[in-house]
Amino acid sequence: VAVMALDESDWSVEYYDEQGVFYKLWPDSRTATVAGFDAAHAPQNVENWQITIPEVITINEEGDEYPVTQIADRAFYNHWTLTAVNLPDALIYIGDWAFFNTGLKKVVVPDRIMDIAEGVFSKCWQLESVEITGNINSIKDFAFSSWAETGCGSNGGKLQKVIIWSYPAPVISPKAFYAEDI
Repeated sequence: VAVMALDESDWSVEYYDEQGVFYKLWPDSRTATVAGFDAAHAPQNVENWQITIPEVITINEEGDEYPVTQIADRAFYNHWTLTAVNLPDALIYIGDWAFFNTGLKKVVVPDRIMDIAEGVFSKCWQLESVEITGNINSIKDFAFSSWAETGCGSNGGKLQKVIIWSYPAPVISPKAFYAEDI
């Protein structure tokens, strides 16, 4: 575990799990953010990579626990071998472009997520279904698009089903499903 200064008033701790996922731990709020992936800490074979992001990270023998509440912007950006992810119920935020160009096949968005961020599942060329179980406010631009933001070509998206269990209905950007035929 390495400690690094972000600025004079804020400290965070980096923590790596056995899946190669690394986290920023925030002692002031006692929460954790998924910051990304580091191949140096990953299992040998990350082809068809499947991960479970835990509800809580315990970092020491004393049992200090940090609920995982966020996934940072671009955390798994371009990790196309990532084919499945189980998201914790404690999650309240998934950042912009967090799963861009991954091999995810199915996504279940936890109840506490309020907005589906820009480009979050864009170019997930294997994505077939999405289930949004909570009362979300909005689905942003390119959230589930099969084309890059620049419009530079189709990736043959497979998205066939989106289930939104939200009342009232969320505000959906006209570009949220850009280049998808659903």
